[in-house]
Amino acid sequence: MLTIGCSLLTKKDSALMRFNHSRSLALWPVSEAMADIVTSALRIGAKTNGAMDITVGPLVNLWGFGPERQPLHIPTQVQIDAAKAKTGLQHLQVIDRAGHQFLQKDLPDLYVDLSTVGEGYAADHLARLMEQEGIARYLVSVGGALSSRGMNAQGQPWRVAIQKPTDRGKRGTSDCGYQRAWHQYLRQLPQLL
Repeated sequence: MLTIGCSLLTKKDSALMRFNHSRSLALWPVSEAMADIVTSALRIGAKTNGAMDITVGPLVNLWGFGPERQPLHIPTQVQIDAAKAKTGLQHLQVIDRAGHQFLQKDLPDLYVDLSTVGEGYAADHLARLMEQEGIARYLVSVGGALSSRGMNAQGQPWRVAIQKPTDRGKRGTSDCGYQRAWHQYLRQLPQLL
């Protein structure tokens, strides 16, 4: 059973939030599912040369898009540089010790943000469970991540709508994800950032 709650990033007593708020550099016990998500994210981060980086939490929080929504203002370059100094995939490890999973950081202020991968991981996991149970038609939605198989009850392809889409590109059939950050923005007169 998948033991990752939907409020993983915002629930103050979740293993991830306790890890993020701890300044300890010791091994931090996590569930197998959490270790799997972080391992996958680290692998993707390495393959993208850091373009997908789950340690950008300090920057996400600085700009007011994290779980502790701060008053929105444009950070100074000094603040941005200070936040960047607390990031980097090389500062995070997943460690397996005799079947027990741990996270370890080597920067006390490292803050892991799984918002880019957590929902997709959960949707993919649910899709695998449905297929294992022999379910041939489904549409799974976990936050902004979708996974589908087969046709809907009317024998038609699944239709997914995105509120106020900005790109009216081609339609296709595949797993997809969308970030809901499009409705979060920073307004700094006279421009929208």
